Amino acid sequence: MSASLLVVITFIIGVSVGLGVYHFFFRLSPQEKQLEQHLAEVRHEFKEYQLNVSSNLTRTAELVNTMATSFDALHDHVLQASVNLNLDSHKQSILQPDPHAHSILADEEQVTEFHPAQVSPIKIKAAQPPRDYA
Repeated sequence: MSASLLVVITFIIGVSVGLGVYHFFFRLSPQEKQLEQHLAEVRHEFKEYQLNVSSNLTRTAELVNTMATSFDALHDHVLQASVNLNLDSHKQSILQPDPHAHSILADEEQVTEFHPAQVSPIKIKAAQPPRDYA
């Protein structure tokens, strides 16, 4: 029994010496403790910043979706109003082309205008832009 008691006492002494050596060589200086505390604070601030950015982006996405839905509703309303307000036979619907519209072809020198009532096109000399920039 004395041998097992000697083993237990040796084990306890070995653990005590090991903890003493560990604390002697690996203990943190006050500056290192301060740096670790600062690091923990910065990590906490960064985590809060990430949460703020995430919630901001979520809210932005919700607002953009609401805006897109509102825009679609506005577009449908304006389209329906334009159709309903132009139902009279004497009014021209914005959805139909004007049968009396003039067709215009332009090149660098001349503008040719076609009108449905005329057989031959009318040639008009193209206007020159001002040359004050030269």
